[in-house]
Amino acid sequence: MKIAQWFIVLVCGILLLAAAQAPAAFIVEAYSPGLANENFEGVGTGSLRSWAVGTTAGKSLFSGTGAAGSTDTYVYSYTPGVDIDNKAFNPGDDLRNGRTATGIIGGETGFYNVYITWPPTTNVGSTCTITITNDADDVVVAEVNMNTNGTGSPGASDAWWLIAERVELTAGKTYTVTQKADGSAYVSMRSHGVMWEAEEPILAPATITESDGSTNVEEGGPTDSYTVVLDQQPTSLVYITAMVHDDPNQVFLNDKAPGEAVVLTFTPDNWNVPQEITVTAVDDMMVEYDHIALIRNGCDANSIDGSGAGDPAFKNGFAGYVKVFITDNEAPDVRISETDGSTIVSEAGDVDSYLVWLLFPPTDPVTITITADEQATVDTGAGPGASATLVFTANNWDQPQVVTVAAIDDDVLEQVHTAAISHAVSSLDGGYDGLEVDDLIVTIEDDECGAWGYHELDFDENCVVSLADFAVFAESWLSCTQPYAEGCVDLR
Repeated sequence: MKIAQWFIVLVCGILLLAAAQAPAAFIVEAYSPGLANENFEGVGTGSLRSWAVGTTAGKSLFSGTGAAGSTDTYVYSYTPGVDIDNKAFNPGDDLRNGRTATGIIGGETGFYNVYITWPPTTNVGSTCTITITNDADDVVVAEVNMNTNGTGSPGASDAWWLIAERVELTAGKTYTVTQKADGSAYVSMRSHGVMWEAEEPILAPATITESDGSTNVEEGGPTDSYTVVLDQQPTSLVYITAMVHDDPNQVFLNDKAPGEAVVLTFTPDNWNVPQEITVTAVDDMMVEYDHIALIRNGCDANSIDGSGAGDPAFKNGFAGYVKVFITDNEAPDVRISETDGSTIVSEAGDVDSYLVWLLFPPTDPVTITITADEQATVDTGAGPGASATLVFTANNWDQPQVVTVAAIDDDVLEQVHTAAISHAVSSLDGGYDGLEVDDLIVTIEDDECGAWGYHELDFDENCVVSLADFAVFAESWLSCTQPYAEGCVDLR
């Protein structure tokens, strides 16, 4: 193979290998014109770089004036889900200082390891304090000696030094690592970069089951619930703690006050009996529109009671998050409530109904135009038709109004099918005018012959069992002396 060909193959192989790696960590470098530098705040002078795996900046940063009373501060920030992973690691890649990469893609709510790095140095004249924020108490690493002398101490020898392990972060929230010099030496502090990498949680053998598959609550309205049960019998008491993970003022659990946790106690006797947690929205006065909250369930150090007496199978275990969908009642919105959670009608004449009301008082009348497709009719009191209207005012906005749905009885065999009902909102109140409302899907049971199959004796498939069916049976039987012959129908 010619050298040029060999080089092309080698380059292509490297590119393919790089493409196979998914970005799995987020790095903020202090001295970089191109890699997440907008996530760094601080002033300093460029110096030697750290060659920790994944760094790209050609220099690190040092600062210090030597002036009495002056200290320097660096701040690195990360917002999971907004800041996209910018470094690809394979599981097991060497980060040095005794750590290896997890290779897990970040950006989601969950657990993270946080690292810092700077090059080997001998001229830093003071220690620094590092503060890492997360969803629990801040992690503070005090009096860090940055004079590494190339010994492999914190951040040295071109390595990533772990400064916080398995901290919890919520997607969409911003977290920081603050590095502050403890003194005012001429070279008071040095740094190159900070890295966040997602970490697998240690899962507890427990199952969370949400009612109807999700958890939906409304301010001033319906609550919802979920259950927790252990998957195996513990050898001792196990406590599963449920607590609001992000904003404690959004929902409360059971009869607890907002921000208080619920602790479920499981014993070797009741371990397989599901325990229920009721979720209620805090009815505040804030205009938040529809929003969410996360409930954390675990028996680890982030819980109130940990794992109790401590069956090793549950120690430090994480049971999972429950995402709560909250409907605001301080913002314009339309609420639709189906009887028994669904709307089912039949072509034979069975009708059903649902309720409609507003969640916020309008400044002007609100008209909702309800339109059914060709499969159904709607009726708000003026008789069934393809469309109907509801009007809400400042006096009746929160009073549910009834919409009755009926099926169109056609001659088409459609089996069980559906109809869609749309809702168009118009008003001089700008908050309501044009507001989008989800279609309501109606289940329609057909009444045509054969919609539910045929009786086993209905040989002519006309939905009537009579002598005519016997004639069909007799004709087929007499014409087939060998019932399994080609063209014969076995009617036995």
